[in-house]
Amino acid sequence: MEAILGTLDASVGIKPTCDEEIIALELALRKLEEMSPRQAKVVECRFFGSMTVEQTAEALHVSASVVEPDWRAAKAWLDAVLAPPK
Repeated sequence: MEAILGTLDASVGIKPTCDEEIIALELALRKLEEMSPRQAKVVECRFFGSMTVEQTAEALHVSASVVEPDWRAAKAWLDAVLAPPK
């Protein structure tokens, strides 16, 4: 779990450190899936599957030029949703 959280920190900009944050991440990923199923699949492949952009594109039967903006958008959205309140 520690390695996964470190990767999430590096790729999305957040690092869940307690059960509440992990639950918040799960809920955010579910919401992302409702809003954009393909972006959620990209997160699943890139983050949880440690796939490259090219591997993700192949798995999802799309081009890398589709995966890259989906990945950026999903990371930005997750970062905004999971950011601590100011």
